Amino acid sequence: MKKILLIFCSSCLLLSCKKFLDERQDAAMVIPSTLDDIEKMMDHGNAMSFMMADHADGSSDDVYVPPATLATLDQGSYNNYTWGPEYFFDQVQSTWSQAYLVINYTNIVLEKISEIDRTDRNALQWDRVYSTAHFFRAYAYNLLINTFAPAYDPSTYHTDMGVCLRLKSDFNILSVRSSVKECYDQILFDATEALRGLPVEPVYKTRPCKPAAFALLARIYLTINDFKKAGDYADSCTRLYPTLLNYNNVSLNPGAAFPMFNEDVIFHAVGGSSPFMFPNRVRVDTLLYRSYSTDDLRRKLFFNTVTDGQAHTGSYAGGYFFSGISSPEAYLIKAEALTEQGFYTDGMATLNLLLEKRWRTGTFVPLTANSKEDAIAIIRTERRKELTFRGLRFFDLKRWNKRGANIIVRRKIGNELLELLPNDLRYAIPIPRRVIDMTGMPQNPR
Repeated sequence: MKKILLIFCSSCLLLSCKKFLDERQDAAMVIPSTLDDIEKMMDHGNAMSFMMADHADGSSDDVYVPPATLATLDQGSYNNYTWGPEYFFDQVQSTWSQAYLVINYTNIVLEKISEIDRTDRNALQWDRVYSTAHFFRAYAYNLLINTFAPAYDPSTYHTDMGVCLRLKSDFNILSVRSSVKECYDQILFDATEALRGLPVEPVYKTRPCKPAAFALLARIYLTINDFKKAGDYADSCTRLYPTLLNYNNVSLNPGAAFPMFNEDVIFHAVGGSSPFMFPNRVRVDTLLYRSYSTDDLRRKLFFNTVTDGQAHTGSYAGGYFFSGISSPEAYLIKAEALTEQGFYTDGMATLNLLLEKRWRTGTFVPLTANSKEDAIAIIRTERRKELTFRGLRFFDLKRWNKRGANIIVRRKIGNELLELLPNDLRYAIPIPRRVIDMTGMPQNPR
């Protein structure tokens, strides 16, 4: 059998002047040529399932690094936590490099599938592979634009710097930064194409399915404040995949992680490879932990008391942080989208469907709101509590602050108080220095 072109590399696989943006490891491999070959590329877990938002999570207000751990951090991790000028992570551990590795795989797949005739005999597999590649490319670019670009602003997105849109696998194509608008146009195209041939139920949860594509579109439209489409796509997701894990049925020993691929999981992906963003190293913000009621089962199941604070044990990805798509996220998007459109009673009802599965049986009293503003505040609070350490909080801070939420993130480092103010330039995380040096593209201002 022909070997699949698997590029084990520490590179983001963006190129300029005929070079990778990062180092490439060579291997003797054969170019894939069959549908089976290229579908196996999409199943390569070490590449496709690592959708890291570590740099973003590390800069969010969910994270607390105790002084003793802070003193052991490398400069890149320290800068990540304190919003410093550059993040010097090893490129294997870079959100940038991992996302562009995924993108390069998808580009190869889309180029190769265009050379294979779609017939009655292979139509199901052809459509599935085609749609899977578009899903992964949309997923990766959405992660990149949220991490390395400023918050979406329709008044400036034509000129705001986005990320590099690489839609071909040709290493000789110059890498340049596209505008935020161009990036979102591409992301939405890819995510919409993903709907064409994905199955309703995947064989494996590491493969995308139609509910996952609906949820991804809902996530994207929520980011760009199109609440009608965000709500519609979230509703489509929950109609196909209404399941919510009832935490009353979850029995975990203290400090144990949730089972992977549990009922909440629609699409499985993991993060947590940066030097300090591992569940056993980072700690949970104290105020966040205290916000959970004693009858809220997430307080017990998500956290474990250790000597220097609260460790997060609520991951759906074992020893890593979960960065995939879950049904709770779809319900929360639907609740927020309904509320933003003025249907706050329906929004609260949708939220309560989720919370009922999170509180101890017989103790939950449905939450109510007297206004759209009250409902938005409640939903934002519950979104943070449900999706903690999912790689989403930093992105929520960006979009909510752009809409006037005025959330300030603070760090106490010794006697010094550091602040990340709303709409700060540092919400666009620095692109790895090696990428800047090799391409000459502009760095994000700090």
